[in-house]
Amino acid sequence: MLNFIKKQSVGIYLTAAAVLIGLVAFILYIINGSVSGYFQGTNETAAVVMSVFALISLCGVIALSQFKFHGIIEIVVKCAIGILRVLGVILLISTLMLFISSRAEGLAFIFGSNADVIAEVQTPANMSSAGVAITGFAFYGIAWLVGLVGCFFKAVKQ
Repeated sequence: MLNFIKKQSVGIYLTAAAVLIGLVAFILYIINGSVSGYFQGTNETAAVVMSVFALISLCGVIALSQFKFHGIIEIVVKCAIGILRVLGVILLISTLMLFISSRAEGLAFIFGSNADVIAEVQTPANMSSAGVAITGFAFYGIAWLVGLVGCFFKAVKQ
């Protein structure tokens, strides 16, 4: 086990961190559209699919980097690892943008209403829903930043 940990590179640690943070962000997205509140029923299929594919591609980077290849296969696997890393980050960014765009109007309504409407709009359920949405934004943002930084490090330790 200790040998396995020593064998990993900084890029793999950052990719694993991006997977874990991205998984938390995905769970927050699902919860935000599922529980009662202003955003109940607003989850979009595209965001769910992009999140799942982002996590799968980043997990693929971790899995592919654990094996040693030689010859032409080594070149192909290194290219595949690079493509999967970039694809995972792009999908995380795209999901974040879709998440923000689907919640922006609701957040503006909850927090920017005039004094007459604010008592009706800022119910505990709506405030909780808005809080989960903002937390989800933060986790998606952190996940893609960690994944992006991880792209600049080697996936396989020399």
